[in-house]
Amino acid sequence: MTCKQIFNSFQYFSGVGTFVVLFGLASMYVGILTSYLGTQFIWLERLYDISPGGLKMMVTMGEIAFLILVLFLSGLARRWHMPRTLSITTFIIGIAALICVLPYAAHKPELTPPPNVTKETQYTMEKFKMMAPTCTVNEAMRNELTAILVAPTDENCEPLDPGAAPVVSQGSGPPGGSSSNDTAEDSGDATNSNSSLDDGAKNLTSPTNDIDPEPAQGEPPAPGPTVMMPDLTKIATHSIFETLASLAKAQYNVDLKALSKLSREEQQEAMMNMPPTMRQSMPALKAMLGENADSYFYPVTLPQSRRKRQADLSSGNQTDTTTEANEALIVEVDPKDQMLKKLQSDMNWNGQLAVMMSTSFAEMFANPCTQKKIQEFIASMCPYLTGPFLEDKESAATLLVALIVLGMMLAGIARAAHPAFSAIYVDSRSSERRTGVYLGILFGLGALGAVVAQLLGFYATTTYITMEDVGLMTVINPRWLGAWWVGFLIVGVACLILAPILFFFPNPRDKLISKQIRVKGVTKVAKNFFRSGMRLLGNPIFLLITLGNALTVMAADGMLRHLPKYVESAFSLPPMEDGLYLALAVSVIIVVGVFLGGLIATLAKLSPFSCLKLVTACAIVVFILQACALGLGCEQPKISKGEAMINLTSEETVQCSQTCVCMDFVYMPACGSDGVTYFTPCHAGCGHPIDKEWHHCKCIPDDKQTATFGLCEQECWGGVFYGFSFVIALACFLVALKSVPAFLAMFRSVEREDAPLAIGVNAFMVTLIGVIPSSNLYSSMFEGICLLERQACGPVDTCAIYDVEALRLRYNGLGSGLKALAALLYVVAMVLGFRENSVFSRKTHEAGRRK
Repeated sequence: MTCKQIFNSFQYFSGVGTFVVLFGLASMYVGILTSYLGTQFIWLERLYDISPGGLKMMVTMGEIAFLILVLFLSGLARRWHMPRTLSITTFIIGIAALICVLPYAAHKPELTPPPNVTKETQYTMEKFKMMAPTCTVNEAMRNELTAILVAPTDENCEPLDPGAAPVVSQGSGPPGGSSSNDTAEDSGDATNSNSSLDDGAKNLTSPTNDIDPEPAQGEPPAPGPTVMMPDLTKIATHSIFETLASLAKAQYNVDLKALSKLSREEQQEAMMNMPPTMRQSMPALKAMLGENADSYFYPVTLPQSRRKRQADLSSGNQTDTTTEANEALIVEVDPKDQMLKKLQSDMNWNGQLAVMMSTSFAEMFANPCTQKKIQEFIASMCPYLTGPFLEDKESAATLLVALIVLGMMLAGIARAAHPAFSAIYVDSRSSERRTGVYLGILFGLGALGAVVAQLLGFYATTTYITMEDVGLMTVINPRWLGAWWVGFLIVGVACLILAPILFFFPNPRDKLISKQIRVKGVTKVAKNFFRSGMRLLGNPIFLLITLGNALTVMAADGMLRHLPKYVESAFSLPPMEDGLYLALAVSVIIVVGVFLGGLIATLAKLSPFSCLKLVTACAIVVFILQACALGLGCEQPKISKGEAMINLTSEETVQCSQTCVCMDFVYMPACGSDGVTYFTPCHAGCGHPIDKEWHHCKCIPDDKQTATFGLCEQECWGGVFYGFSFVIALACFLVALKSVPAFLAMFRSVEREDAPLAIGVNAFMVTLIGVIPSSNLYSSMFEGICLLERQACGPVDTCAIYDVEALRLRYNGLGSGLKALAALLYVVAMVLGFRENSVFSRKTHEAGRRK
């Protein structure tokens, strides 16, 4: 086969249909690039600590670069070789995408290695849900909150002397006979951890009749458990002692001042006879003593009980029959009953902590500084506060911003030639009737880019950043980082492969193209550009259609970007579920609508004016559908804070949640078995979770008294939500259906020599008025209507509860207003098109004469 035959065989694939498919893929890659970055904001924010505003700025820089050159390059569409220009710009877009990968490559060696996650430490969504605050006392939280309450602060809420040790009398030792130094030495072997102190408190709770204070005559005392005993004489020298004494007197009727004057032996005997709840408060006592708290305790080895010694001596003589008999007597205890027994001695669940806060610590608890510190403490427990992932985060963030901005701007400059060059090429190489279907394919593949970007973003999110096997670590883990760079790499490589193929398509043979190529000199080119621009400005139909297109894109783009958040907030649905699925389904519907719009325009052989009529009809129906969405929404979800009345004592009845110390700024809703949503499991009076739900929720007025994570099912989740989904999906389908006819109406509303610049002006207006401001405009709809800020955990300044009625009116009201204005512009353009001297009438008469 000769070279000429090979060349002729390749010419078979150089038709406009092949070009449309290949350049449609290039348009899809561009759509992926412009949409993909938004799906990876969470990882870039976590890894580089860049604000959401900074991330949005990087995307906007690409749009600004597009605006700068789109008019200039559009005017040169018929002067340059169109396929080669598109090939070169596609190649540049590939390079731009690979530039966005460089920040990862530069700082990959500095990444903190992923943690070794075992099955026991695996962080799952269920574990996250079970972190919700309950009406129980967590030891770490109790100690920290107690320390916050008793810590002295200045007017700026700063510690008066954070390094100061507790005030201790230096003159005299305790009556037990040992000095302060001896006590410190005696306690030196004791561990400083809370667990050891908890064990000591647990040992102190043993029944007193289990201990042999006086062993049998002639029997040496056997060593028993070692506990940490508080030295009340030494504690009496601490500045917090007066508060401790009044608290013990009020809660347990124990006179600590009298006990502090006793000997150590007498104090030990008194401590063993104290109420169990007071013996269990030893960890809280340690927290209240502050630094060097261990020096106020000393170890004591308790004697072993006689029953235990006898059991140990006789255990070797027990027969298997006795063992089997004992095992037969063991009755399996229900975990719920075990929990209830434990809860009855819990200071929070039984109401003691609430009484304490309303009496002894009421003034300190109401102090603004105390409230601020409590909020800071709750925020510090957020699992997403993970610390830096990079050694030099600031330089890495600077490099990331510089390279991403460079890549996005380079891509914006390159794609500025795409709208005019691709449309003019298709129009020049196809008949007027076939242009619609080709543009439908071209625009449909471009719209498909947003869908692929979401899928690619999901893949990158669920893949670890280094793409290595991290075992049981999942995306829920606070140390997880998604492979944000993968999408850029795929787009870059795909563009570099596709670009050389586009280079070999022939330039169309057109008399108008040949005429413009012969125009030489910058002055003549500038004059032609100026004249074309003036003719476009004097064409009211073109301007009205262009503004209508821009407003349509503003409404559609902003609505789709914020649809998941709106669905989550307005319908109180779980995040990242129904809203995300609806947005993805609508994106697919848009792709189908764009293709069908081009197909209808071709099969129905619609004239430009008929296209405008179809566009106007669709715009009016879309406005009506959007207006209908104003009435489709949920009522404000009712969140209970445990308003049910219960008996605190035999003489006092109070609101249930007042018997639990709960944080009203920590919003983690729980659905009670009574069908009521509670602010937190704590406000429902719940104990510890068992089998993914909380039990013994004393504030839930039913027999079951259980709760699960999340909001209870709303009445509007059925028909109302599905009705809203149908209305939005149909509206988006009609918007997509009219996109190709709207482009054809705009394209045919100008003279043929002005078409390239007209496409550029349309792209310029759509980007300037539609794309760039839409995100900020719709974001502002969520401002000023937040009923509860999510301060304790999660991104800064995010909202936990919105005013759903105000949000529904704003979101759908803005969309209705923009679509009504767009429909009005189309109607005016259609009215002007009916005039005899309109461009549509003139072109219709010219076509009739040619026939």
